Amino acid sequence: MLSRLFKKLIFTVVLQPILLFGLFYSSGFSADAISWGRFLLSPQIAVEEQYSDNIFQEHKNTKKDNIVTVSPGLSSYLATTDNSRLGLHYKGDFSFYAKYDDLDGRDNEGKVDWSLTTPSDSTFEIGTKILDTAIQSDDKILNKAIQSDDKMLGKAIQPDDEDDTDQPYLLKTAYADTNLKPGEFTEIGFRYEYISREFDDRSGLAYDSDQDDYDRNLFRLDYVNKYFPRFPLLLDYRHTINNRNDLEGSAGDSRSNAIYVGARWTPETRLSGNLRIGYQKTEYEGEEDVNKLVTDTALTYRLTDVTNLQLKVNRSLEDSTRAENESGHNYTFTTWQGTIQYNYSEPLKLSFRLRYQNKKFDKTANREEDDIYKTRIGLEYALNQWVDLSLSYQYKQTVSDDETEEYKENSGFFGVRLSL
Repeated sequence: MLSRLFKKLIFTVVLQPILLFGLFYSSGFSADAISWGRFLLSPQIAVEEQYSDNIFQEHKNTKKDNIVTVSPGLSSYLATTDNSRLGLHYKGDFSFYAKYDDLDGRDNEGKVDWSLTTPSDSTFEIGTKILDTAIQSDDKILNKAIQSDDKMLGKAIQPDDEDDTDQPYLLKTAYADTNLKPGEFTEIGFRYEYISREFDDRSGLAYDSDQDDYDRNLFRLDYVNKYFPRFPLLLDYRHTINNRNDLEGSAGDSRSNAIYVGARWTPETRLSGNLRIGYQKTEYEGEEDVNKLVTDTALTYRLTDVTNLQLKVNRSLEDSTRAENESGHNYTFTTWQGTIQYNYSEPLKLSFRLRYQNKKFDKTANREEDDIYKTRIGLEYALNQWVDLSLSYQYKQTVSDDETEEYKENSGFFGVRLSL
């Protein structure tokens, strides 16, 4: 009863004003962000209603629920010089379940960045962000002693019933990014990124979630030569250092090196995006090295003035902990995704997406392979410059050699977004 009243409150206080704002304000006004001299302010808020017929993604005894997610956001910019600016950003996600309100979630993310563009179009950017969030976890697993049995180690800590509790954590990121253009046909890019995950101390429990803490350092160098415009050569090197907090039953610290060869096309051409195919070697502390062919490709082809085709292909070796549906075992992750976007008219967009994902686990896991299929059909309508409406349907199915990991889920989404 309370959850129904709360949803009505959300509609009255948040969703209804957004719709009324869009309906009654003329589209003749400027849709630019709020500005005062060198200062720019861009607020936005989105509300989405989701229905799922298998909210816990279970093989049996499925349960239905409705979730309302309210996502406020605010970006502010200060032009420090004519070519540089300082940014301050906030984004929140607050989820409210109709039946299982103990799973209500909240994400708060803050970010600060500074960017510079030179007269030659070289760019520099540094920034840091902090995400304060939580994972709902099954008390039945958290309060059991961690066993050496593969069945226990392979079970993901995930929302399993209405008795779940939160695992709060902070995800901290700092980065420096530069893209230099020393010549007419040449670009050189460098990026350093540091990521740290810190769970709240739960040393009083048999399973302490701060075992899932980690520190990761990524170094990335790429080179682009545009002398041949039909195939602008791209070379990409990545070095990753992964330090883990001695998680029981899973791989230790690791270092990886990856080299990619491919091409990068700019949005001015009919074909745009990055094509990367490469080789990755990962060295694990106290375990055998793993060598993999990898790819990181995202391409868009403008078929007509109103139709775009998108293709994403990714294959990588993923380090897994035990939180957020992770098993604690490393796996090779492959994704194929195709999308068709059709602009029926100026304000109306239709999209159809097919995605196939494959997880192939290492030999220490209690299962070998998962196949994940996802189909999504969506519609977006721009009511005016400020308000966008969206409606979509999604079907998801997981097939695994571990029957308990298999499930089917049908979801529907309706969203409203207000932005300036």
